[in-house]
Amino acid sequence: MTRILSILTVTGAFVASCAPEIVAPRLPLVTTRDITFITCNSATLTGVANICAYCGDSLIAKGMLWSIVQGVTIDNNEGFTEDAIGFGDVVFDNTYYSIVTELEGLHSETDYYVRAYAKNIGGIGYGDEKTFTTLPRIERGTITDSRDGTIYKTVKIYNQWWMAQNLNIGTMIDGSKDQADNEIIEKYCYENDPANCDTYGGLYQWNEMMAYNPPETVNVGTTQGLCLTGWHLPTEPEWRVLIEMAGGRNAAGKALKSWTSDWWTNGGIDALLFTGLPAGGRLTDDWPYFVDKGAEALFWTTTEGTISDITWPWFFRLVHISGYIDYGIYEHIEGLSVRCVRD
Repeated sequence: MTRILSILTVTGAFVASCAPEIVAPRLPLVTTRDITFITCNSATLTGVANICAYCGDSLIAKGMLWSIVQGVTIDNNEGFTEDAIGFGDVVFDNTYYSIVTELEGLHSETDYYVRAYAKNIGGIGYGDEKTFTTLPRIERGTITDSRDGTIYKTVKIYNQWWMAQNLNIGTMIDGSKDQADNEIIEKYCYENDPANCDTYGGLYQWNEMMAYNPPETVNVGTTQGLCLTGWHLPTEPEWRVLIEMAGGRNAAGKALKSWTSDWWTNGGIDALLFTGLPAGGRLTDDWPYFVDKGAEALFWTTTEGTISDITWPWFFRLVHISGYIDYGIYEHIEGLSVRCVRD
């Protein structure tokens, strides 16, 4: 009898050792990611949540929280979203779920605090709190060029008034010729078609745009060039202020591009009513000179920069394949678009 009892004890121990390990629910691990496409009343928020893939757990809710007061939580907020759970991406031992929220109806010039959250049976996990400031409300207007009667739309972005259309002054010349210092304002029209100037504005070599004035130092912003009286050509720092107001370099391209079908792909949201159109350019190292209408917008500044011992003017570029805004230096003889800024 004793021997039988001993066998039962061993068998019981063996069965106990095979029982599955019980893993306690783990709070979702949450990351608050980028805040992009900020306007006077909207913004796009992103985040990611991950849970243990082998715990038999699942998400109950996920989304974003926001408030004008720091310390936003599910119990202390001005608003929150509950996204559809959907299917996560399994990577090793974790399942990742993206969170994307497009906020609308925000107050202008207001600081907002946001964070991503996710909930499972273990509780609520939070990402780090981030903050952003909505832009001022946009003012619009018009100006009339007394030289030819052209009426341009204008827009106030932060404390700058910008033309909301490309400059289109002058007499069209053939794209195979350089613009000359001859007391006649000359412009290129894409593919030598005046209709393209009507839609996208003229294209100008840098010296023609400057009205053959010398280059500016970085922070001046007083060269009128071909601009209307009371307006000047933008410097490289003025462009950088515009980019910051448009959400920073990674998002400014999307915010400044027009929403129209002029762009081949990935048009913009025109958040600041800058209405960047893909006018392309007249580039001397290409044939037949005119390139990339529908693909990119290229804008001159008055500021010259030096890269690898080459001194050329700075330009900024919007491209159809990205929400990013690019910049660099271009040779003076290229033909690019021009915007003006009010003095």
